Amino acid sequence: MRVVAFNISSCRAGLDRVIDALGELDPDVVVLNEVARGQDRAIGRAIGRVSVKGNTLRLRGFGNAVLLRERPSSVRRLRLRRTRRRERRGALIVRLPSGATVAATHLGLGDEERVRHARQILRALEGVVPLIVAGDLNETTGGAAVGLLCAELTDAFAVAREGSGSTYPADVPAERLDYVLCSPDVRVVRTFVDDRVASDHRAVVADLVLPGVER
Repeated sequence: MRVVAFNISSCRAGLDRVIDALGELDPDVVVLNEVARGQDRAIGRAIGRVSVKGNTLRLRGFGNAVLLRERPSSVRRLRLRRTRRRERRGALIVRLPSGATVAATHLGLGDEERVRHARQILRALEGVVPLIVAGDLNETTGGAAVGLLCAELTDAFAVAREGSGSTYPADVPAERLDYVLCSPDVRVVRTFVDDRVASDHRAVVADLVLPGVER
């Protein structure tokens, strides 16, 4: 199963560029961050995927999205506890027909907020397997929130890496802010960062094998 995590920055670089990049990558699951109203459906139609949206700013129709080959078995929209004067954050939790669960999230800009939200996500997903958590975590690998998540989940890039893994800024990537994490029962085959520039972040790609599936 190919999973792509991509902060598309409301397609400011162009919707067609995002569609072209994802079409070439041919993912089974796409986790999108910073999705504006209607963009998930437009991308889904273009690449032949079903779109599910989790708005964090409802009036703007802005948030996270998951694109899938098939309609999900269930969808849960988790509202993360708000930090005063900061943007609302959330996690979109989607169960696939295969039984795997995918959680799309975009953590905040504050250190304490990210830690609090990482704990809330882990509590909400306790005991869920197979599990994939992906998105823009706004933190490098030495950060406390990433550390909390990686204490429970496997960092796909750390297992089967190609390249540096840096995803931001897209023109000359210097930091790894975007991740695909998975439960220990998921086997990681390959992880790399796509070299196309279609946003201010680059997309991270992970090829995974779910338990009980041969490929």
